[in-house]
Amino acid sequence: MNRKLKDKIQGLADKYLQPFDVGYSLNGCCQSSISPAEGEYMHDFIIKHDLQNGIEIGTGPGYSGLYLGSALKKFYTVDNCAIASSLHWDESQVIAHWRKMFDEMGLIDVPLLKTVECSGLPKFDFAFIDGDHTNDAPTKDIFSLIPLMANNHHIFMHDTEGPYVREAIINAYKNGYKIETIQFPANVGNYGLTRLWT
Repeated sequence: MNRKLKDKIQGLADKYLQPFDVGYSLNGCCQSSISPAEGEYMHDFIIKHDLQNGIEIGTGPGYSGLYLGSALKKFYTVDNCAIASSLHWDESQVIAHWRKMFDEMGLIDVPLLKTVECSGLPKFDFAFIDGDHTNDAPTKDIFSLIPLMANNHHIFMHDTEGPYVREAIINAYKNGYKIETIQFPANVGNYGLTRLWT
């Protein structure tokens, strides 16, 4: 990822993500999101493998969407706006936040979905799952996406140190997925990033 794009993403994070956390964590990263190192890794992976259509489950503040959307030809996000309650916002304010930030990034008309159970979606060759990390939710997220995925697709899971996300990865492995855990130095932020592919 080039320096100009890194600076643009960080500038938008500084401008738009302050309401989501009290302060920032490592290297200016929003605490309720991915680390910059994780974002850069996925961005560069998408470019290297010429992946075109991507979907993210769990948009949250939208920080990861800046990295993913800037690398993909078409980028979709899925989120139930649960983060609104922690900010005392309503759903329309969250959607307006995403719209404004994504538009300023040059990601015009990003479809903002509440569920993957929509008609007319393309086949995706990339997915990033960082939604509900409790109970069987991560497993449901993976298996709800599988029918929408193209051949030779890649699914990245975040916060894979958590027990329910780990369980989801094991369930995917039992269903024929290969697993790669991406390692990052501790000083750049590492919340657990795992790639699944068949």
